[in-house]
Amino acid sequence: MTQKKRVLKALATDTIVESIFEIRFQGTQSNIGDILSGLIYQKHKLDYPNIEKLPISHLPVQLIDMDPSLRYQATNKFTGNKTVLLIGGNVLTVSKHSPYEGWTNFKKRINKCLATLDETKLVKKVERIALRYTNFVPADNKIIGKDKILFSGTLGKFDLTKSICHVRTEVIFNDCLNIVQVTSNAELTADKRAGIILDIDTQLTKDLSNFWSDKSKLLEKIHSVEKEIFLSILTNETLQKLGPTWS
Repeated sequence: MTQKKRVLKALATDTIVESIFEIRFQGTQSNIGDILSGLIYQKHKLDYPNIEKLPISHLPVQLIDMDPSLRYQATNKFTGNKTVLLIGGNVLTVSKHSPYEGWTNFKKRINKCLATLDETKLVKKVERIALRYTNFVPADNKIIGKDKILFSGTLGKFDLTKSICHVRTEVIFNDCLNIVQVTSNAELTADKRAGIILDIDTQLTKDLSNFWSDKSKLLEKIHSVEKEIFLSILTNETLQKLGPTWS
């Protein structure tokens, strides 16, 4: 009989500094950023009461539409208690700063915003969804810490595991593009802890034609992919020190 695979439920020592969900889409028309922002704010103002117009909102719409580097930038920012909602003509982003509220609650937060976005009927096509977690793993020294994570690498004759460095790579796994960044010699300003930052941005662009009916399944997919990559990076000793709870 096949042994059931264990699934990580939580870590006693939470490593997540910030969690971000992003959806990119084509609007039914140009210049819908302010319209979307108004419609969404009316239903979410209790969660995100503070309003801020971002600098890009003052640029001509024609310029934004023509420049790929601007097209998916938000024009309006709503903030709440350690939460941020960003909205533009082709993008919506939901983020939560630590402490992490757990995937179940974060997914509810995402779904609440997605439901309102769908209700506007201003989205023509979903182009990409992404889930990004920035994790902080405490470490006693400034090097990348191969005793903390499973990492090996050289640059010419230099051993990167003995160096202060920043590594960025792109990994294709389970139909997702995963941008993984590892930064040593990092410090959390809140409590001056030193350690390693593991930043994993999991993006899905395939099979989104039925996004609205399949969104729960697709959210679970990118979450499970991101989690599997994160766990594969940690050494077993580091994972045990973080206090995992399995289901």
